[in-house]
Amino acid sequence: MGLNDTVFGTPGTTTTHQAPGTRDPGYGFAKKFFNSLGPVMNSPYPTYQGNIDPGMVTYDSNGDLHTINWKTFMVGLQYYLPPNGQVTIGANYTQGSSDNITDGLTGSALTSVMKKSQFFELVALGDITPAVRAGLAWQRIEQTRGDDQHPRNNRVELSVYFFF
Repeated sequence: MGLNDTVFGTPGTTTTHQAPGTRDPGYGFAKKFFNSLGPVMNSPYPTYQGNIDPGMVTYDSNGDLHTINWKTFMVGLQYYLPPNGQVTIGANYTQGSSDNITDGLTGSALTSVMKKSQFFELVALGDITPAVRAGLAWQRIEQTRGDDQHPRNNRVELSVYFFF
């Protein structure tokens, strides 16, 4: 899925939105390539140090490489309020989840794996002067771990921007 960022309206009544995303696994080439190299060692825990970011692939007990299926998306909306667009309100939501990241894991290993993450945001921005903009945002991150725990983090952010 691709990025869609569109602007509608005139100054003071403009709306923007976006909705990018990905679909699993997307890394099939890596699986085929690294499995074609054969077993990397006789241990069930290979020590091959590939240039692969954590969370993209994993080795099984036979030393075969498997991709981790990730599905991600983001939706966002901004609205520039009338009459002149000097005040903006917006909301964003993102989510990433995997349906196979916990395959083969048991016990305490499940507590260190995140299988779903969600981010929520509400934001308001306003131009104080043509050179100064201030914003206030509420944000929440909620994760689902491999053992189905749901840690959450709520925060408020104040930002001030100077344009020169």
